[in-house]
Amino acid sequence: IAEREYKKGLKSGIERGIEKGIEQGIEQGESRLNELNRLLVKNDRIDDMIKATTDEAFRMVLYAEFQL
Repeated sequence: IAEREYKKGLKSGIERGIEKGIEQGIEQGESRLNELNRLLVKNDRIDDMIKATTDEAFRMVLYAEFQL
């Protein structure tokens, strides 16, 4: 019984850790995208911002350009 409870607790802890990691990743991604958008607006590059919403490869180029 103790081993079963241990495995159940371990599984639960792992699942919570994965959920927390996913949440942190989403927050970091949102922050990164917000910073990119802020910089594009600041540099009057609205067309690039619009294009980046649908073109992932272009968005990656912009992340590299702005070192994000």
